[in-house]
Amino acid sequence: MKKSILLMLVTVLLLLSACGQDSQKDSDSVTKSDPTTLYDRFISGDISALSKNGDEVSINDYVDDSTYRMYAIYDMNGDTIPELLIKTARNFTIFWTKNNELCVWYEGTNYCSPLNNMAVLSERSGGAPEHINYRYEVLGYNGETLIYVEFAEYSSFEYEGEQHPELYEINGLEVSKDVYTSLTAPLLSIKDDEIKWEPIPTV
Repeated sequence: MKKSILLMLVTVLLLLSACGQDSQKDSDSVTKSDPTTLYDRFISGDISALSKNGDEVSINDYVDDSTYRMYAIYDMNGDTIPELLIKTARNFTIFWTKNNELCVWYEGTNYCSPLNNMAVLSERSGGAPEHINYRYEVLGYNGETLIYVEFAEYSSFEYEGEQHPELYEINGLEVSKDVYTSLTAPLLSIKDDEIKWEPIPTV
């Protein structure tokens, strides 16, 4: 029963990711002009943006002295208007223009990466035992999470003389390696090569 529910969930997820976003183009709330000038001004520190809470934020709130500070311009909600993607050693944030203002559209950790199909994949490695945690999110027009799936793979390890086998989980449910691979391989095969990153200059 649990496996059938899991299979239904991933099937829905794959359908959503394959079709992209059925964008709800709200012409009253989103500016239809090219927002890249606003993005350039934000990156250079000339203007601020609004956070999810309505507070003013600047580029300095998202970058630090780390050498890893990148940005990209890419349409993440399928309305043909590109968003501003910023990724640093600390976080991953997406901005858009709403009511002619620059606003945060999505916030994630530095483990998050956008994909060509407008979804976001988080990948995080850990130890004790060695493992990799994934979270795949399909986002809605306003940056909300429509649906997600979490999956993890654990390496075999020895503890107090006892050997523990590899472990595979999807949404907290232990599955066989074959089931895990068949359900997660399509998600992990989605590329991110269409998103072109550029370094953010020092403000």
